[in-house]
Amino acid sequence: DALSPFLEKYCADCHDADSKKGGLDLTSLKFDFQNPQTFAQWVKVHDKVGSGEMPPKKKDRPAVADLSPFTNSLPS
Repeated sequence: DALSPFLEKYCADCHDADSKKGGLDLTSLKFDFQNPQTFAQWVKVHDKVGSGEMPPKKKDRPAVADLSPFTNSLPS
């Protein structure tokens, strides 16, 4: 899956099955955009990453070259 490397690099430390910061485990969230609940979760991820809120400023931040393909692949 094309999104997995981005999620692993920038998101999984805080949003995996063990940490679940904000109640969100991105490692188990499917890329099933047909499911309304899953779609809504990915829209939130898109909005937070796209606005620069995530990853937080104290964490490694993606380069624009990495950010655009990720956010463009998510529902908004």
